[in-house]
Amino acid sequence: MKIITGIFTLLLALIAAAIAIANRDSVAFRLDPLPYQIDLPLFVIVFAALFVGILIGALAMWLRDGKVRKRVREERRASTRLRNELKVIDPKAVSNSAT
Repeated sequence: MKIITGIFTLLLALIAAAIAIANRDSVAFRLDPLPYQIDLPLFVIVFAALFVGILIGALAMWLRDGKVRKRVREERRASTRLRNELKVIDPKAVSNSAT
């Protein structure tokens, strides 16, 4: 699996390098209502847009998975509580099954 991941990472790096080499020309980057303008190479703008998209996607997944993380915490607490109750009832049962 590490070999496949390495090959995939190498291919992505080669594609990113090809994009950067092919898009070195400067373009004007401006946000229309604002009077500011920055001249940047096109590949910087493309990579920045990809990075922002990845961040937004990661944030959306993190927010969506909040319910799952909450349920896992609750289940863990319940498991600990039940294990402690079992220790009181039968200490041998907990020491044998504590894996």
